[in-house]
Amino acid sequence: MRESEWRLPLAEDPVTEVKGAVSAGDVRDTRERVGAEGIFVHLNAAAERQIERDLLEEALRANEREAGRIPQALRDEAADLFRSVWRSGL
Repeated sequence: MRESEWRLPLAEDPVTEVKGAVSAGDVRDTRERVGAEGIFVHLNAAAERQIERDLLEEALRANEREAGRIPQALRDEAADLFRSVWRSGL
C-alpha cells in the first residue's frame, strides 16, 4: 500500500490518548501494509469506518421499523447493482 493510501485526513476532533491491546497478528499485518509510522492512522481510519457502518445499520433498522421491510426482489436488484459497480472498480 502506498503512503498516499494510508495518510487519511484525521477527524477534526481533538486527539485523545487511549491505552489498550491489539492482537500481535493485526499489528504485524497492519505494519506490513502501511509501515510502522502508519499504524495509528490506519487504526483510527478503521475505527471511523466501523462507526460509520454502525450508524448506517442503526439508520437502516429505524427506517425498516417505520416503512417496513424492503421487498426481496428490490434487495436482490440493489445487491446486483452494487456488485457490478464494485467489480468495475468505480
